[in-house]
Amino acid sequence: MDDNQRWLKTWYRRLHMCTPECLKEQSLSPFLFSLYLNDMCSSAQGNVNLFADDPSLYVISRSTQSLCSSLQSAVSFTSAWFEKWLLTVNYGKSAVLVLRLTKMTQRVATVYISGNVLHQVTSHRHLGLVVNETLTWTNHVDHIIKKSSQRLGLLNRLRGQLSGAIIRAIFITCVRPANRV
Repeated sequence: MDDNQRWLKTWYRRLHMCTPECLKEQSLSPFLFSLYLNDMCSSAQGNVNLFADDPSLYVISRSTQSLCSSLQSAVSFTSAWFEKWLLTVNYGKSAVLVLRLTKMTQRVATVYISGNVLHQVTSHRHLGLVVNETLTWTNHVDHIIKKSSQRLGLLNRLRGQLSGAIIRAIFITCVRPANRV
């Protein structure tokens, strides 16, 4: 076992021996914070996708009743984990998105977290991608068009006042990035 592996093992053990109060008193490095959140992934009910500090919880079910039950159970478990480790949930960024086939009717899933109802949405922005309930690209493309149009409008107003080279540089740095995820 090399030094890096030994160091990692030591810090991982210390993290699991740490109490919530211990974590509140000290700030964690990004690496240790990732280990900390991975504990949630390994002990969660349902499935958890984790990107940096942005977890996504999902369950799969064919029936609406089973879906609601499984999702509520997973959310309650995750909420308890957050409370145990003295973390707070940003309710403004939290939502329920029920994926379905285009031909299916929309299913309603009422899910509570710490007594608050999570809003059910038909589309949600996650990691720069706008995902809708039928997994089509419509919402994402509309978002990109709106963002690009706003920036092109500004560029159009500046067209007569700046040289072509400057307009091109502004386009490359401001408008083109709006078309990327």
